Amino acid sequence: LSRRDLLMLPGMGAFFAAVALMAFLALERVPATVYTLVFYTYPALVAILSMLLGERLPLVAWIAIGMALAGCALTALSAQQALVINDWLDVGYPLMNAASYSVYLVIIEKRTTHVSGVASAMLGITGSLLLMGIASLVFGLRVPATSISCCRTSRRRSTASCCAGAPLFSTRRRGTECAWMCARWLRST
Repeated sequence: LSRRDLLMLPGMGAFFAAVALMAFLALERVPATVYTLVFYTYPALVAILSMLLGERLPLVAWIAIGMALAGCALTALSAQQALVINDWLDVGYPLMNAASYSVYLVIIEKRTTHVSGVASAMLGITGSLLLMGIASLVFGLRVPATSISCCRTSRRRSTASCCAGAPLFSTRRRGTECAWMCARWLRST
């Protein structure tokens, strides 16, 4: 790997983590339905970016992109009452997320074809980890508000799948901290 690859791949991993964080910003503002409809414009954005960079797409690809965008538009029109948009940022954040993801995909396609998948993944994950580590030091860590709410609604005392970080714990083993925490919380409610 060249020095350029050793700098670019972690940088792209950090960029991908920023794209993921942007998705969370968008989902804090709008329902997942609105986010999904706007975010899935990214294939069209990738095609436009690729075209601007000199790549020629076949007519069939443009037809497919047009049909996908038409499907998004028809879905938005049919669910008009469910789609509440209060501010331009309600569409802006998902659209910025789609645009940044499109840029990420185009750069990765153009710049990493010579790098093995293992090296690319390892360095990309390292970059993501570094950005998320810095972000957690600056902003702190928060447990999502929904982490315990599923226990409240399902009342399943035997599993700890609703706990934050539950995939890190085996809920079949007795005495795991997560299962104990959920069981204790359920008894108190």
